[in-house]
Amino acid sequence: MLDIKASRVYQNILLIGLGLYLLAGIKTDFIFFFNGNFISQPLYDFGYYERALHAALAGSDPYSIRNVGFGYFYPPPALLIVELFHSLRPFYLKMLTYSVFNVALLIFIINRVATHYGLSFKETWAWYVLGLGFAPLHELLLAGQINIVTLFGIALFFLWPEIPTLSGGGWALAILTKVSPIVLVGNVLVTKNYKLLAAALIWIIIATGLSIFRYGLFPLMTYPEVFGWLSHQFPVDLGSQSFVAKMAMVFGAALPRSGYQLIQIGLMLYIFLVIVASLGLSIGGKQPREPLFILSVFGMTILPNVMWYHHYVFLLLPILIWLGWRRLDVRLATWCLMGLIIIQTDRFYLTSGLLIHLFVHLSILAILVWQIRQFYSQRQPARSFLLGKRSTQRASEAIVE
Repeated sequence: MLDIKASRVYQNILLIGLGLYLLAGIKTDFIFFFNGNFISQPLYDFGYYERALHAALAGSDPYSIRNVGFGYFYPPPALLIVELFHSLRPFYLKMLTYSVFNVALLIFIINRVATHYGLSFKETWAWYVLGLGFAPLHELLLAGQINIVTLFGIALFFLWPEIPTLSGGGWALAILTKVSPIVLVGNVLVTKNYKLLAAALIWIIIATGLSIFRYGLFPLMTYPEVFGWLSHQFPVDLGSQSFVAKMAMVFGAALPRSGYQLIQIGLMLYIFLVIVASLGLSIGGKQPREPLFILSVFGMTILPNVMWYHHYVFLLLPILIWLGWRRLDVRLATWCLMGLIIIQTDRFYLTSGLLIHLFVHLSILAILVWQIRQFYSQRQPARSFLLGKRSTQRASEAIVE
């Protein structure tokens, strides 16, 4: 994360910030882990997945429990991943194996992003500290969530577009475990990598077919109705990290229940317009693919109406790609580190998540402004060239006359 060309002062500031980042994460972990979660309920979310798996294997409804926070609401093919770890015994072997698996995936992601941009370990060692010291990751490991699997799929999608089978498979994996990565379709349209799109569709069909073979047709037929139901749920307690929950916290009783849906619709429209604008600038300005990708994953992360603290792990990949793409610019590194410190701190202190949303929104706007400036700077030379050509032509005509 540290720019080797940066001044010693900036390096020291970033090192101090890295220390604050770790201390803030430890404090957040301590509050969460020893609030009854660590001792009594490790892998509690994974337990809900296993309950759904038992139901699916028995031919009953894996979505029978319609309670946000206690039910299973992912597409049926995601149960295939749950089943990979389900049979491990004893329980703490399962917990250890699942944790090591997720940490290994994250280390792989960090390493491949650094390699993609030709950065050495000396330049990116702090990335591993940021990733492994991230409090949302620790909550994810404790809960037994599958977000790192989704993140791995998104990383495959971005890093290997020249191998459609691999990249498309990663995108399919991300969609089948979280649905929201479907917003990355804009990146496919920009690159016109239709082989990737075809590969993703084939992988989705194969995974869906396997889930039908394993669990029957009923879960697949039920899921659209479950997804529709989930899109109208708005948990607004302090544990919820959705934008709607943060607005409910700000306005309190002044915000009626009907206002939740309006806020969510407004957020969805805003993210949609931003992605479309970025898509248009990417196509029209022949810009690199990083801005649209980073902006899309940022938007994907803060868009859901049902969102928890561990969902912030999705921010790690776009932040690392942003840093790698901009060659570890010290100003950007400072901004990203400041945002990560806010994520570490704002779980129980400050605004309970509102500042995190502000950081993400400001980052989205900053990237969009950069794209706009690049778009017009690319057009300016062409305009100047045309004006110069016309002036030369007029001068030649005047000489002839």
